[in-house]
Amino acid sequence: PMEIEFEYEDECSHFLLTVGGQDAANARFRKMEDGYKCERVAVMQDFRGKGIGKVLMQNVIREIKTARAAGTVAIVIHAQLPALEFWKKLNFVPHGDLFDEGGIMHYNCTLDESK
Repeated sequence: PMEIEFEYEDECSHFLLTVGGQDAANARFRKMEDGYKCERVAVMQDFRGKGIGKVLMQNVIREIKTARAAGTVAIVIHAQLPALEFWKKLNFVPHGDLFDEGGIMHYNCTLDESK
């Protein structure tokens, strides 16, 4: 829903990955009390399945790690159920119960930095 789409917009760091001058993927992160949360991760349909999302998130995670003292706070996401395997491949571990956010089922996930 639009009412949640732009929440926290001003306090986020934003990323845009382009390929050949075309917007291919985007993401943002923000600092929270108990860690950093990655949000609004999206890969344009024409670029899906080509490793673009992985490259984007590797850069986002590297930026978060640079912004914080090593390992002091968690890196988290709310993973949409259809994308859960993508997040697992990036070493995010689901925990807790499945929940609805904006009409889409999600899991809370935390980056396992030991891998």
